[in-house]
Amino acid sequence: MLQILHNSHAGIEKSKQRARESIYWPRINKDIGDYVNRCSTCQTHRISKQKEPLLPVEVPKLPWNTVGLDVFTLKAKARQELEARLQKQKVFFDRNAKPYKQDFKKGDKVRAQLKDKWIEGRIHDKHQTRSYWIITDSDQAMYRRNTRFIRHDKSPPPAPAPGNSDSHNPVHSDNDKINPNSHLNKISSLRASIAAVPPAMTCGNLTVQLAHSEQA
Repeated sequence: MLQILHNSHAGIEKSKQRARESIYWPRINKDIGDYVNRCSTCQTHRISKQKEPLLPVEVPKLPWNTVGLDVFTLKAKARQELEARLQKQKVFFDRNAKPYKQDFKKGDKVRAQLKDKWIEGRIHDKHQTRSYWIITDSDQAMYRRNTRFIRHDKSPPPAPAPGNSDSHNPVHSDNDKINPNSHLNKISSLRASIAAVPPAMTCGNLTVQLAHSEQA
């Protein structure tokens, strides 16, 4: 019966499982184990896995006298992703470089990044150390932005309309240029007006004004 139970050389546990389904006698588990251990076929083809002997480890005399190091490598896909990320980054740094600081004052014309666009506006007030309140020129809305998203507006002022001379506009037209002979023209016109006046109507104030014009 033991030979029939162990006909497939399945091992001790499998032979016991087959015996439970069909047969029983006292001390059957011990008999099956002894028979399987004496089987020459099982002893030849069984896995010979032995425990490794314990190797003594040298105990260091001082702390941190022996340091262990684990070396890890990246897989091919992870290495490609890391190399692509490193190529986009800056590979060198200037030790003399300093952080870019911007100081804004109230009323300064700036450009602020709102979502994906840069919109022109002006500084309304300072919110915190690195943030300001900005009023946009397009819709007069107020936004709070960090200094990283604010730039000084260095665009030139719009040119004046042709033929329109404004006193507040720094750009002067040709008529506003200083003529060096303008005071002489004024003196000539003043003399002509005096000559047209009769002698009886000539007053002292007009003569004094002419004298001051000639001195100028």
